[in-house]
Amino acid sequence: MHKFIFAILFYVVFTIAFGAFWNLFIFRDTYVELAQYSYRVTPILPLGMAAMFAEGVALSVLFKLFYTTEHSLGLGLLLALLVGVFSISYASLVVPAKFLISPIWKYVSLEIVFGIIHYGSVGAVYALIFRSKVTNK
Repeated sequence: MHKFIFAILFYVVFTIAFGAFWNLFIFRDTYVELAQYSYRVTPILPLGMAAMFAEGVALSVLFKLFYTTEHSLGLGLLLALLVGVFSISYASLVVPAKFLISPIWKYVSLEIVFGIIHYGSVGAVYALIFRSKVTNK
């Protein structure tokens, strides 16, 4: 149980830190320019936190269920990136289909790169968290 809770907390903290760094510092002006007609200047933090918590729980459950016999970095990356496909495809393809974002190619590129880095990093850390032989309590 300790690994499970630690993994969820890691996911939430890492996602906040990496998301803020990517969206509010490195590419803030780019995102504002891309979605100038639909950009929310002040994000609704409870919605984002709820999404991060739900994603962390889902990913942790999947690792608990499927990261049991083979404990490799490759499997950890695969599991996280497969889960990330849902988030990455939604953010990069569905969002610009619904909202005025221009140019679309730039937004799609940013979201795909963000998603791969995000879920790849999470998968690597989750592989370490769930790899240890310590029994869950």
